[in-house]
Amino acid sequence: MALRQRAVANKVLETITRELDFGPPEARVAGTYSQLGRPACRVGVLLRIMILEHLYGLSDPQVEEQIHDRLSFQKFLQLAAEAKTSPKSTIAKHQLKKWPQTNT
Repeated sequence: MALRQRAVANKVLETITRELDFGPPEARVAGTYSQLGRPACRVGVLLRIMILEHLYGLSDPQVEEQIHDRLSFQKFLQLAAEAKTSPKSTIAKHQLKKWPQTNT
């Protein structure tokens, strides 16, 4: 029963996957990746993580926990069930680039 419940389709995430093409943004930044050091997290994965955070009101640590727990999130991120997700520091670092701090 529990496995059947976890396999239920998430219509919202399936619609986003069907309607949005993350290929162009990934291709656009692919040339900026270095072949040295740790492999970079794909831009499409980071964008999808931000979508999950917005849709479900999750923080960076919460979204990482939910990615490990929810098959629908793993499918949406196009991750294998055993794949490692981006560490919280990677997610937070990209959030800081997107939303710079302002002193008002």
